[in-house]
Amino acid sequence: MSRFSRPGAYIEFVLPPALLAYFAWAWRVCTGSLVASYLADRYGSTLAVAYPWISTALIATVTAVFLRLYLLPTRFAAAPLPPPAISHLEVIFEVPPPKDGTARLVTHVGADEATEADGGSLIVFCTSDQCGGRWKPPRTRHCSECGRCRLGFDHHCYFVANCISSPVLPSFTALLLLTPLTVLLLAAPIHRAALHGARLAWAATATNPRVQSYWGWKWSWVLPAGPVIRYAIGLLLAWADLDHVEGYGEMWRVDIGLVWSIGLMLALVAGALAVWQVKQILKGALGNDIMRARAYAKASDAVRVSRAKGEEDTTALAAMHRFAPDKWFFVPLQHDLYAGAVVLALPSQSPYDLGPRANFDLLIGRGRGWRWILPWNCVRNGMSNAEASVWPISEAVKTHLEEEAARLLEESG
Repeated sequence: MSRFSRPGAYIEFVLPPALLAYFAWAWRVCTGSLVASYLADRYGSTLAVAYPWISTALIATVTAVFLRLYLLPTRFAAAPLPPPAISHLEVIFEVPPPKDGTARLVTHVGADEATEADGGSLIVFCTSDQCGGRWKPPRTRHCSECGRCRLGFDHHCYFVANCISSPVLPSFTALLLLTPLTVLLLAAPIHRAALHGARLAWAATATNPRVQSYWGWKWSWVLPAGPVIRYAIGLLLAWADLDHVEGYGEMWRVDIGLVWSIGLMLALVAGALAVWQVKQILKGALGNDIMRARAYAKASDAVRVSRAKGEEDTTALAAMHRFAPDKWFFVPLQHDLYAGAVVLALPSQSPYDLGPRANFDLLIGRGRGWRWILPWNCVRNGMSNAEASVWPISEAVKTHLEEEAARLLEESG
């Protein structure tokens, strides 16, 4: 499959290098003599001397974490075959839903050798793209962008042109948290000059001939990206033509304003994503879980609407079954005939929610407490491949599953 046959390949080809170029540009501006002179005049020599060093440390940290994700190797994929504990049916693990949707006992066969009488295979293999029949563990999803299954799949991120999965969640979360902090610390001392330049530039748009010529072009409402960008381009054209502004030296320059404004946009995006990401982590949820829940809700609505019209939307019905929130698990039993049982977790229970503290430590903290966000810690792996292959489940869910398996065995006589 060609690289550019993927939907997001063109975005990935441009966006990450553009962000790296922005980091380099921001560092050059923040450590340049122009900003140093402005800070010395406005705030004194102490800040003027410290600011370039602080800028270098913060931008280097964000860049290093970004590169960690951008240059991510492909090894964060499932092993070709399940570990012995699963293939020998010795542990509790999530399995595909039974075809008839009912709990059942499983005889003593391998996990991938279960017959139709046992409800079919208890494990899934992926034959799509580059997977070539590899084992697909629970909470693993096949990424259509990467062409392979990812352990603990969260989402595919175009900003870093890579998959975000459980092994790299610490790095991704740190990037989201460090970006707003870096921007706010570096933008604070120069925000007055940047805002003043923006106000002067906007006032100048009314008389600037280049701006009026561009705004007079009828296609400016469409190209390159609609009305918002139309006004932004006009502002930049006027800003670039500004004369010297008394009291600010050359801090009115358009490149200073661009670094400042792009940084604030990145901070807003990263900050919003950070809040969402941390909330999901504390719940023990991955981004893919949320997307599947939304897909299920959308399919359910489509089925409900079609049935109200006396029709049957088979596509939506198939999607509804595919994204159903039901979680089925194999539970081992000590029995001569039966190796275990396949039972359903209660709909009200979240099997992988271990509680906020345990969820955070499993996915992010890794026993380091607040120190996980330090640069030399956050670039380390989160969950190992072995951990992400057999996810721990909450004690309450485990107890319920074991009770259901025991009840099923007792009812079998």
